[in-house]
Amino acid sequence: MEDIDDYTTIRVYREDRDRIAGEGRKGDDMADLVRDLLITRDGLTLANRILTWDRKEITVLKDALEALNELTDRVEEYGIDMTFLPSAHIAEIEPYSEYPIWACDEQRRCLVSDHNGAYQILTLDEIINS
Repeated sequence: MEDIDDYTTIRVYREDRDRIAGEGRKGDDMADLVRDLLITRDGLTLANRILTWDRKEITVLKDALEALNELTDRVEEYGIDMTFLPSAHIAEIEPYSEYPIWACDEQRRCLVSDHNGAYQILTLDEIINS
C-alpha cells in the first residue's frame, strides 16, 4: 500500500464527502479516514485478483493472498473463503493431504499451509511423496 503524502490524490464520492462532513472529521481524523479508504480500495483490488485468479500460475494467487493478509487480518470481509478458492481440479490429491491444500494451478502446483499457517507452494509429486 502506498504511503499517504502530499502528492496522493483520492477521489471521494459525494456520499462519502457528505458522511465525512456530517461526522465533523478534521485533521488526524481525516487522515485516518483517508488511510481507511486506501486500505479498503487495496483490499478490494486484491480480493478481486484472488477471486478471479485464472488457475495458470499459483504464485499469483499466493502473492495476492499474502498481500491481503498483510493489509488486514479479516480477509473474510473481502469475500475470501479459503475453502472455496478458485482451483484446478486434481482428483488424486485428496488422500495425500497432510495439511490444508487451498488451491492448485494447471501445472499441478498447489498452495498449501504449513503447520504454522504460512503459505507454501508444493508440486503434486511433493505432496504425494511427503
